[in-house]
Parts: sequence; C-alpha cells; structure tokens
Amino acid sequence: MTDALSLIDDWGPEKIVVVSHRRTGMKGVLVIDNTARGIGKGGTRMSPTVTVDEVARLARVMTWKWAGVDLFYGGAKAGIVADPASPDKEAVLRAFARALSNEVPREYVMGLDMGLTESDAAIIQDELGDRGAAVGTPEHLGGVAYDKLGVTGYGVAEATDAAARRP
Repeated sequence: MTDALSLIDDWGPEKIVVVSHRRTGMKGVLVIDNTARGIGKGGTRMSPTVTVDEVARLARVMTWKWAGVDLFYGGAKAGIVADPASPDKEAVLRAFARALSNEVPREYVMGLDMGLTESDAAIIQDELGDRGAAVGTPEHLGGVAYDKLGVTGYGVAEATDAAARRP
C-alpha cells in the first residue's frame, strides 16, 4: 500500500480524499492534483482493483492533459473500489457522491472513466442536485454522447498531439 504522503511533489497532489460508507461497502478516493489552471476535472473510474497510487498517477496525467490542450482546468481523478457490474452499483455511486459533496462540484467535476456510463453521470447529478457535478450525461439530459463520439479518447489524442508540437 502506498503512503499518500510519498505521492507529494512540487506539482501536487493538492488534496487526497479517501471515503467509505459502511452500509454499501463503498470505498473510494479523490485526488486533486493541481488546480493552478482551474477547477479539478477528470474521470471517475470504478474497478475492484482501484488504488490511491493509480488514481494519483491518473490525476497527474489530467493536469498535463488540460495544460497540453490549453484548457483552464486542473488535473484530478477519482476512483471507486467496486465491481461496475454489481447490482449495488447505483447505491455505491450515490454513497460516493454524497461522501464527496464538500468537493463536488466546487473543487472537482466528475467525468466518465472505466466502469462508469452516461447514466452514472446522471445519477451523480441527481444525488447531489447539481447539473455541474458531473459531465458525460445522456443526450436526453443535455449531455454529449461520450461513448458514441469517442470523446475521452479524442481528448487524449488532442493532448498528445498538442504536447508533441510544443518546442
């Protein structure tokens, strides 16, 4: 297990929040890496093997991704230790959102990552009563069809291309 303090360097992370909920068995983490360019934004993944170290590394990638495409967001990422195929997924997701209600959406906007769907983004918005809490909601709720358009992969490709063009 990684000591969270060992993850800190000159760039971040600025904040690591570890949450749990006894009744649902939810365990999760939010890592806000660096907000020098704006509010923390990045995907939330759900997997039985999520670790603090993994989420911290992904949050750092988001810091550089947003900077590389010159968007004014900070790097952040979240993870939920759970099986996304579980029948209890919605209860776990709602418990996670509630546990981070001090951070979401004031310091972090949830996005989609491995194990989460557009419907899950809608659940987060519903649980927190705030349309700004998550991006990637279904089209019928005003969202962009992430999966159909390949938005996440496109963003990574754009960031890589922008970084390669910089001197």
